[in-house]
Amino acid sequence: MSSRRHSVPVAQRFRIELARRRITRVCDLDTGLGHFSAPASTPGLPKIYAVLHSGKPVYVGVTRQPVRARLRSGGKGSPKTGYYGYKWMGLKTVDLLIWAFHDFGDRDAETVEAEVVYEVRKRTGQWPAYQNEIHFWNPTRKHRQIAARLAATLLGGKPSG
Repeated sequence: MSSRRHSVPVAQRFRIELARRRITRVCDLDTGLGHFSAPASTPGLPKIYAVLHSGKPVYVGVTRQPVRARLRSGGKGSPKTGYYGYKWMGLKTVDLLIWAFHDFGDRDAETVEAEVVYEVRKRTGQWPAYQNEIHFWNPTRKHRQIAARLAATLLGGKPSG
């Protein structure tokens, strides 16, 4: 993470409709657009995304890909490789929150992703319902602060810690 003061970006908010593990409709909840727009669509930019179903976080992920590409590949599975794709893509409608971090490296993004998942567990008593793996790195105070702010957005309320 850069040494300059890091601010937490405002989340882009989307509603996604799914059928047969594919996206059938996207709606930007802030602009009404029917597609993913920058920064969610920007390749190479680290993004942390959270999937909510019925208002509850069910999955937190990280990507540098445009979000549509990440979700497309996450919807596919291959029993030969043992990967069955995102389980949450079997739902009919989900909300997606996306935060893009211009001054994050891959390890920063993965660290905050893991800390957000941990915050969800700590605050709710349960891991996100469709979270099946996470990569943990030792967080700094700043990673924990950013994660607490993202978790507060997901769960409502003030950041813990």
